[in-house]
Amino acid sequence: MPVGLLPEVVFSGGISYFEVANGVAVEDKGSIMIEIISKEKFKSEIFDFSVNKEWTFDKKTPVILNFFATWCGPCHRFAPTLEEIAAQYDQSVKVYKIDIDQDPEIAHLFGVQSVPTTLFLKPNEEPVMTNGALLKEGVERAITELFGIK
Repeated sequence: MPVGLLPEVVFSGGISYFEVANGVAVEDKGSIMIEIISKEKFKSEIFDFSVNKEWTFDKKTPVILNFFATWCGPCHRFAPTLEEIAAQYDQSVKVYKIDIDQDPEIAHLFGVQSVPTTLFLKPNEEPVMTNGALLKEGVERAITELFGIK
């Protein structure tokens, strides 16, 4: 599946912590919770690759999908930025995370070879991929340019 790349990756800093709530892994920074989705949730919420072989994302709400690993320092530094974005765009953009060690099949589906890697999924379009930890301004710019949301 061809994936577009965002130019000019901008890097950030910070730390986050992980926990499990009601059997669902989440990233917790105060009141902001970003769900760490499983392969099954990915198939129901984003793309069921067991049924469809050609990429389709026909949901109404754009998604930011972040691939991370618990051992990855840059992933921990990028987490606060994602949490701020999730809070800021709560009604207009969904933000999910995928642990590449728990669900490597999804990472392979997109050709993810390093973390953090972030996909921007706009309905009815090809995914756009960026590598590294973006600054909040970079994510906001991507949301504006790719999703048309200010």
